[in-house]
Amino acid sequence: MTSKEDLLNNKDFYKSFKNGEDLTSFFKELHKKAVEHMLDAELDSHLDNEKHEKTTNGNYRNGHGTKKIKSSFGESET
Repeated sequence: MTSKEDLLNNKDFYKSFKNGEDLTSFFKELHKKAVEHMLDAELDSHLDNEKHEKTTNGNYRNGHGTKKIKSSFGESET
């Protein structure tokens, strides 16, 4: 896994963006993935178990749906 510092100091990473739209698109996708991971972690904490883990307390996941989230990066579906 690449550390945050390695990524921030990687000139080749910055060269992968040809224009402002590429950078904006990257930030939008990064924001979407971060929100999805945070929501999954929140659900893990709330149910006190991880995805696909058997429980003894009756709480379980029964699937998920999509949500539209509005942010400064626009609207995205998770």
